[in-house]
Amino acid sequence: MRRRLADHPPDAAVALEEFRSFPPGRTEADKFVFGLKSATGELVGMLACDRNYPQARSWWIALLLIDPAHRGQGVAKTLCAGFFSWLKTQGADRVELAVFAENKAGLRFWEGQGFMLVRTAGPVSIGTKQHSLQVLARAL
Repeated sequence: MRRRLADHPPDAAVALEEFRSFPPGRTEADKFVFGLKSATGELVGMLACDRNYPQARSWWIALLLIDPAHRGQGVAKTLCAGFFSWLKTQGADRVELAVFAENKAGLRFWEGQGFMLVRTAGPVSIGTKQHSLQVLARAL
């Protein structure tokens, strides 16, 4: 889970951080960042993930960003469906991620994608706040 304020959506700086940060024991070779373009070529979303983390054959979604102008149109669902299909071709059998417990919309979205609660983590300090994280997972 990367550092960002829970009451502010991730911005370009957070997205850029995904290219530069890695989970413990991982390198640039384990990082994958996918961009989603509109029909006009405009970047409207990104998904950053780490392979074989936290265990072999499991991938960790570090960040999913969708341009606010394209939300609510099924863009994230389409991106995730394609991503999950691709993961199967890579030998993955599980996907995990963490969501701030207070991010009810995020929790609903991921539960709608078949994710289930694995554990609660935290509290983690981000800014001046303490946050609880919901770690979710789904089989592929």
